[in-house]
Order: sequence, then C-alpha cells, then structure tokens
Amino acid sequence: MTEKIVTGRSGELTQTFGDYDAYDYPVEFTILDYEKLEDIKRWLRGEGQLITHNDMDKYRVARVKNEPREYQNEWDTFWTVKVTFRCEPFRRQINEPMVTLIKGSNSVYNSGNENSFPVFTFKVTSGNIVLTINNETFTITSPPANKEITLDTENGICYSDGTYVRTTGDFPTLLEGDNTINLTGNITLATMDKRSVFL
Repeated sequence: MTEKIVTGRSGELTQTFGDYDAYDYPVEFTILDYEKLEDIKRWLRGEGQLITHNDMDKYRVARVKNEPREYQNEWDTFWTVKVTFRCEPFRRQINEPMVTLIKGSNSVYNSGNENSFPVFTFKVTSGNIVLTINNETFTITSPPANKEITLDTENGICYSDGTYVRTTGDFPTLLEGDNTINLTGNITLATMDKRSVFL
C-alpha cells in the first residue's frame, strides 16, 4: 500500500496492491536462570516459528532483528531484555491436517481469513495432471511416472527429484471458505497442505 499527496485533492490518495507488509513485534523477556543466559542469547538469532501465549494454535514466521540489546539485571535475581521480531504478515495454523484428494470432484474448506497458496503432492502412472480449482484450470504437463511431484503454488514452482516440471495456467489459490477442486489424470497419490493463513 502506498499513500500519495495529489495536488488539488483533499487528503491522501491510498493505493493498495492486495498485499500486506511485514511488521515488528516487540517482546520483553524475563530470564530467571543466569546459567541459561548465554544459551538464550544464542537462541535469539536467526529465524523460525514464533508462537505467542495468546494464540497457541497458530505461528508467525519471524526473524530476530539484529539490533543492540541490553540485558538488565534486576535485584540480582533475574534479567530482562527487549527483543524485536520481524514477522511475515500472516499467521499459519499449527498442525493443520493434510487433505487427501480423489479423482473427480473434491470439496475443501479454507478456514483461514485470506486466500491461501497450497502445496500439492502427486504421483501418476502416465499422462498430464489437470487441476481445476473454482473453475480455474492448471495443468502439469508430462510429469514423470511413479515419482513424487510437488506443486508449490506460493513459490510458483512444480518439481520432481530436484527437476522442474512444465505447467500451464496460473498457479492456483484456495479462496477463503468453500472451494471446489476437480482432479483428472492417472493419479495414484494426491494430497494437499492447505496452508491456511490468518491476519
């Protein structure tokens, strides 16, 4: 989203691109065990899944911001430190069950409150895989037989054994709520990680 001032127009013009910005999430820690202070300093580097006490069934993809931190000793008993996590805009469901798809029509409910970008896994004996989600058709062209094929719609790739597999059509998304998925091809395996997202 961008905001612009336009001459001759009161207020600001807001332009949105249907996306969300990453955000900072500051947290203050209390460390009770001095013996673990160095372990905690090492832990507060890098990135991973951030789960907060008030949202235990979801996680945020976050990285610890590299900024100076002061570990303050309080009453010679415990230490406090403020840490800022840089979070991706969405929360994701913890342990969301995989969906098994069948040939033909499938009804799938996306419990998130935004459209999601699922990951599919397929195996075929021969021929193309045709996936129609909410009347939008996507084809995996000449996939390798009897090998696991991964379709990652968020990253816009389809591959098997580290080799890209050709596709046609726009990479599919799951709408918030009810979705109809029609699957055709000589399929022996079809699963989907919905990757539901929440604001």
